[in-house]
Amino acid sequence: MGGTTDKPIGGQGPVSGAATRGTVGRASLVAVALAVSLASPGLAQSRDRVGAYYGVDLGAAPHPGAHHVGVFCTTSAFGIVEAYPAVEVFFNRLGDGSVWQASLNLRVRPKRASGKPLPFYAGGGLNVRTGIFEPGLLAGVEAPWNGGRPFFEFRFFGTDIDRASYDVLVGVSFAVH
Repeated sequence: MGGTTDKPIGGQGPVSGAATRGTVGRASLVAVALAVSLASPGLAQSRDRVGAYYGVDLGAAPHPGAHHVGVFCTTSAFGIVEAYPAVEVFFNRLGDGSVWQASLNLRVRPKRASGKPLPFYAGGGLNVRTGIFEPGLLAGVEAPWNGGRPFFEFRFFGTDIDRASYDVLVGVSFAVH
């Protein structure tokens, strides 16, 4: 129980089991707070869209080629800025315990002169996974189609470019009425 684990992404050395458990506990609290806020009636009234996606981590480490699915919502924060929290599960990480991650992002969606949003968006935020907190950037394109909005998105998370996560996502979102 008191052994060491591999270096965390962006870490400087081995992490003790106790330190890892404490960080995982804080990350779990963040995930629970996110889930409660997504389910709260106040947020449900102001939420714009909910959706799901499939992605692949193209990064070199720690899990290249990791396939994952996620759910998210977008909520108008102010002006052209949207809050964009997401939670995802990785299929091929079940054996090492790093099964989930949560992203707390803001994204900017510019508007045309007519007031309609452009299909492009960009943003950034914080990624939390298995006790590791990383800054991130994202960019994507989304277009209306038959009541939904299919999208393609690229995400970069991490501070060390050699160990960063480069995710490519495809998904769809729907308006909440």
